[in-house]
Amino acid sequence: MLKESKAGANYKNEKETDMANDAREIYEAVIGEVRKELSKIIPQYEERMIQSLSRHCEDIVSNMINTYDRRIEELEKKISVIEKHLIEAEQVLKKANLTESQIKSQKVERKANSSVQEKIDMSRHDIRNGFKFNGWVYYANEDMGSFLYKVRIDGTDNQQLTDYSVSQCLGYSVKDGKLFFKDGHYKECSITIL
Repeated sequence: MLKESKAGANYKNEKETDMANDAREIYEAVIGEVRKELSKIIPQYEERMIQSLSRHCEDIVSNMINTYDRRIEELEKKISVIEKHLIEAEQVLKKANLTESQIKSQKVERKANSSVQEKIDMSRHDIRNGFKFNGWVYYANEDMGSFLYKVRIDGTDNQQLTDYSVSQCLGYSVKDGKLFFKDGHYKECSITIL
């Protein structure tokens, strides 16, 4: 009886070994066939992937150019306004015939067009999702390279705060008069706001 159980156990082990070998052979055969088929079709997909990546890169570059063109236009408008105000200030000074020391002592200030301010559309996605604090909304201006801006909650007095891109307003916080945020590379940054 002991011989019979040893013989049965040996038979069972041989059967399991044979099944494992058969399974391994089938697996290797299937893998071999899959590799053959893939080697036939990969060149076709490589060309499509390259074309797709090329189109995607062209879109990214085009969007960047458009963003920075809009940014340049905005800066040119600001420069034009500043130049206009400088000319007006020079004319006022000439008419007033004030010397430089008189100007400094009197602290001559001029707020040009202070009553006429362009209002920003506060329903914009980037502003709506901005960080609200102390009557201001701090936001990554998507139209201007995602630079950090602030605008009053009534849509006036829109101001650029950084000359680099920042992340969207998740995780913004204020501590000790400073606004903490992450730049476009998720590096921790801060600026004084109070």
